[in-house]
Amino acid sequence: MQEKLQKEASLLRRRIDCAMGRALCEVLIKKATIADVANGKIIHDVDIAVDAGCIVDIGRHLKARALHVREAREGIYVPGFIDSHVHIESSFLSPAGFSDLVLPFGTTTAVVDPHEIANVAGKAGLDYMLKVSASVPLDVRFMLSSCVPASPFESSGATLAAEDLEPYFQNERVLGLAEVMDVPAVLSGNEDMLKKLALARIYGKVVDGHAPLLFGPELAAYAAAGVRSDHEGSTPKELQERLAKGVFVNMREGSAAQNVAGLAPGVNDMNWVGVMLCSDDAGADDVSVNGHVNRALKKAVSYGINPLRALAMAGINAARHYGIKDKGLLAPGFVADMVCVQDLKDFRVLEVWRAGKVVAQDGMLLQKAQSEAVPESLLSTMHLEKVSPEAFAFKPKATSSVIGVIPGQIITERREKTIRSDLEGFFDARLNPGIVKIAVLERHHATGRIGLGLIDGYTAEGSFMEGALATSVSHDAHNIIVAGDSDADMALAVNTVRDMGGGMCAVKKGSVIATLALPIAGLMSDQPALSVAQKKCLFREAAVRELSIAEGVNPAMTLSFMALTAIPQIRITDRGLFDAEKFAFIDEKR
Repeated sequence: MQEKLQKEASLLRRRIDCAMGRALCEVLIKKATIADVANGKIIHDVDIAVDAGCIVDIGRHLKARALHVREAREGIYVPGFIDSHVHIESSFLSPAGFSDLVLPFGTTTAVVDPHEIANVAGKAGLDYMLKVSASVPLDVRFMLSSCVPASPFESSGATLAAEDLEPYFQNERVLGLAEVMDVPAVLSGNEDMLKKLALARIYGKVVDGHAPLLFGPELAAYAAAGVRSDHEGSTPKELQERLAKGVFVNMREGSAAQNVAGLAPGVNDMNWVGVMLCSDDAGADDVSVNGHVNRALKKAVSYGINPLRALAMAGINAARHYGIKDKGLLAPGFVADMVCVQDLKDFRVLEVWRAGKVVAQDGMLLQKAQSEAVPESLLSTMHLEKVSPEAFAFKPKATSSVIGVIPGQIITERREKTIRSDLEGFFDARLNPGIVKIAVLERHHATGRIGLGLIDGYTAEGSFMEGALATSVSHDAHNIIVAGDSDADMALAVNTVRDMGGGMCAVKKGSVIATLALPIAGLMSDQPALSVAQKKCLFREAAVRELSIAEGVNPAMTLSFMALTAIPQIRITDRGLFDAEKFAFIDEKR
């Protein structure tokens, strides 16, 4: 303890001496224009003194002197962006790849929920993410996955009980308990869930929520259990009721769900301090083209939110909520995470500083993360036999419940559709334009379970896929999910994913037209970020072009959410169609 105390005291003495001009700091940035987020002002001709990764002074007429003096870029220096809730796995990248992907867009800190890999590999997945992310340039903080499995209605690869999580709460990079999506477990007082919530309380950690369309007494009970944030809101009513209940709102702008437009009208002069920005799930292909948190900033401003308040949502609001005491402002004693943007409208990133070092300029990464070896157990997670086309044949009811896709959203509609069958009573896609089969195959324990259903709106209205698309990324249990109108093509797509060790496969008329291998737990690639982004772009383009995917639908990412039982209204798991509002399976007698 004495050694640690002495080290911290020496660090503080150094900062004081640099600020007072008694010691040379490392870098002095001259004549910068900065965003004073704390006061809501833009200030010109400001000097920024940086030493040992920290801002030691900022303003005009500083006493600070430096070893290196540099002129500021012609833009506005703002605090580094904080993604307040993200699943790295949804980028299809390893932590190293994710760091390389988002840093050039100004994201310097990510609050990560390793929920996806935890559902596949349990503690081994958590350990891998914590270990490999510790050495990347991006500052990666963690929330402990609260719902593994996500619900009792899914077949995941692992289970994490309260006693499994407790040792992790002692890790200084762990900020709290991640999205509590098993709302029924909270409201019913499930013992293990209460223990997880209690652990967060005992260790003084924050609890994230996940409660779409929850209102009234149920929301009050949820908040009373200690949940302090939610990223699933999509309407002003949801935003304002959550804030009124003491629940912060992570305003989401990701690849599968874009909620800024819907939530922004609910933000006002009083409640904006309770709003943060997040991506939640953002694919490498999407981010490489459209940006990351800077994308959400641009969207928020376009919908009327004051730019400096938007910056607070992308910085100090998140930092204060999660207890990151030295992030979110350009101020003495704060980490020198800084982003120079061209303006406060488009938020084009010119330069990125992470802990006092320039890590990206003009979209080019200057400091790449070093990849680390992946444990063999995480490279062998496809535990299922090859499947035959006959596995996908079923006889639907004349009027059947069908999953209805809503473009740009991860919520779905339960649609009752008249279904035409062939002479033997089997579903025939040729008789039902715009409706295709969807199936989930258990891949963790070789049970052979297959859930079968129908999906509407995944393909263009009145069209035919003439093929299939399969992926081992299917939230949150991450079994293999496949959609198609040909049983043979569905089998080929699934078997290809299996043989790759996980990933995505698109098939048309008996031929594989596109693949993307994701060998790390069937979720992530070990390849460089730009390479994965390019391959994912090509995959998406091929799927949209060849399989008649509906406008506004991301072929793989939209499909991946069709198994998420925590989101209304209707889903599918390896156990069958599921009503996510009644929390019960739909008996279609398949």
